Amino acid sequence: MSAIQIQHVSRHFGNNIALEDVQLEVREGEFFSLLGLSGCGKSTLLNIIAGFLKPTSGFISIGGQDVTDLPPYHRNCGMVFQDYALFPHLNVFENVAYGLKIQKMPRQKLKERVVESLSLVHLEKYAKRMPHQLSGG
Repeated sequence: MSAIQIQHVSRHFGNNIALEDVQLEVREGEFFSLLGLSGCGKSTLLNIIAGFLKPTSGFISIGGQDVTDLPPYHRNCGMVFQDYALFPHLNVFENVAYGLKIQKMPRQKLKERVVESLSLVHLEKYAKRMPHQLSGG
């Protein structure tokens, strides 16, 4: 089953085309990375998936449900911004845990999920660091 399905998604900002006819499928349990040059549309696509931007055309489904017109808080999807939207008073672990804590996930399961997530991106050794102690990259 597809965890995320992007079907013919385009996003225009006036005359500027940020995305054009993007089609993508990420399967359940698959680890996926978006790579590309600055300005190629990676952040725009992630913002569309999370619901912060609407596509000019196309459809987004998460877990088999069409979420194209759903607001972010109805998508059961999170997004951690690279730098400027991290909570400066929370360490890495707490920033990653924040959304799960808001969803009232049980403490032990929350800890396991955060440790697993940090491990996936090789950041487990930075769990206690504050955002200002990290590289911006």
